[in-house]
Amino acid sequence: MKKNKISRKEFIERTSKVVGATVLCPTILAVLQSCDSNPVSSSQDGLISTCPYHGAQFDVDGNPLQGPASTPLASYDYEFNQQDNTILIESTLTVDVSDLSVEAAKALSGSEAGDVDNKGLLIYRKTESDFNVLSRECTHSFAVVDPLQ
Repeated sequence: MKKNKISRKEFIERTSKVVGATVLCPTILAVLQSCDSNPVSSSQDGLISTCPYHGAQFDVDGNPLQGPASTPLASYDYEFNQQDNTILIESTLTVDVSDLSVEAAKALSGSEAGDVDNKGLLIYRKTESDFNVLSRECTHSFAVVDPLQ
């Protein structure tokens, strides 16, 4: 039987492909699976905020509707001042909500949210005097989620 001789260079090229595939394939698969669609709760009609990085979606209460996020957006305490139609968030930030109708939302950027949240805030008006004040920080990728639409 005749042996096929290969050069050292050919041997390294062939074996490095096998080693590279063995090392990289599980890593690539893990990354792809971690951002896979993971429905957390049933979808509902209404406004939804979406993470631009991985497509995680959140409802007006901050609950994840579809993955990869599995935990709700952080929420903040507020006090509603009916006389001037403002809310005081975390005793530090006053926001005028006179232009916000019931079942409507507005988004504040990180710079507008001041010391409350550097990623920004989502404000949803549930009733005349009841609001949801949520962080815009995605609980999966820590990116800034889009306004509620």
